[in-house]
Amino acid sequence: MKKLLYIVIAAASLMTLVSCHRETADSTLVEWIFEAPTTKAVLDRDGKFSWEASDRISVWNATASSFVSFTTVTGSGKFRAMAPADAHFEGAAYYPEGIAKGPSEVSLCGEAMPMCAILEEGSNVLHFKHIGAFVSISVINLSPEADQLVIFSDATALSGDVTLSDGVWLKGGTPDVLRIPVGGESAVQQVIPVPVGSYSLTYVIENAAHEELLRRETSGDWNFGRAILYRFPVANMEPSAVEQSLATDLEAFDVEDDSDIWE
Repeated sequence: MKKLLYIVIAAASLMTLVSCHRETADSTLVEWIFEAPTTKAVLDRDGKFSWEASDRISVWNATASSFVSFTTVTGSGKFRAMAPADAHFEGAAYYPEGIAKGPSEVSLCGEAMPMCAILEEGSNVLHFKHIGAFVSISVINLSPEADQLVIFSDATALSGDVTLSDGVWLKGGTPDVLRIPVGGESAVQQVIPVPVGSYSLTYVIENAAHEELLRRETSGDWNFGRAILYRFPVANMEPSAVEQSLATDLEAFDVEDDSDIWE
């Protein structure tokens, strides 16, 4: 029996940049504000969308060749930061803040919802979009020996420093292994970002000695598209469960199926 999982749904954040001059210890600093509606993409089973208190975004300041961190203190969607009056925001903005590395670079390690907004010259409006695809993995009746969920592909990197192409994470790089601890859990329900492109994908449940307890893989190469959620069928580790073929087809869902939020 298939178990319905939540779907990542993205909402674009339209932000208007405002410079609010305020006296500070350093008179060269002013308060910059991004105004945003109280919506964003959230991994929420009930499909609710809201900014959360202390959410942060990173916006590239070309003047200083560095990112400025903007914070919404109350979750109202008003992001504030102190920055020099001559700051020039261009290139890109990122959510969550921690992935930002350069104007077109991010550092990834399985974050659930990395997004990028390309800044247009002369425009203060940011349209956040997912940088890649998503894969949903669910395992029930997890073995007491289970220690790690291991995801990998022979054709692409799934983590590390990535250079985006127009805000999109493309297949490439040295193949690596993404490891997520699952010890002590009774089930696994994980959504991970993956790059756009055609390749096969495998996940394994390992014990502490790195011995395979469960393996699932795609039935050949799949064409992973940006903003599409691909869902592995739910796996059951109960000893009495009937095991099928290791190779499996994925279910795909468009997570940007509401065009109104992207225009």
